[in-house]
Amino acid sequence: MSYISVGKENSADIKLYGLKDSFWLQGMISGFKGVYECIKAFSETDFREDLKKIDVQH
Repeated sequence: MSYISVGKENSADIKLYGLKDSFWLQGMISGFKGVYECIKAFSETDFREDLKKIDVQH
């Protein structure tokens, strides 16, 4: 949720306080090493073959 315009006065910000609070809380309760390892594993994993197996129905 880092794309939320923090500090700007507009109506979209007012509706997203709960979302920003939740994002902040997740960051505060997460351990640095766990977060780092999660991001590292996700960025190094190639999901292209798995994505080909997903069938999206319209």
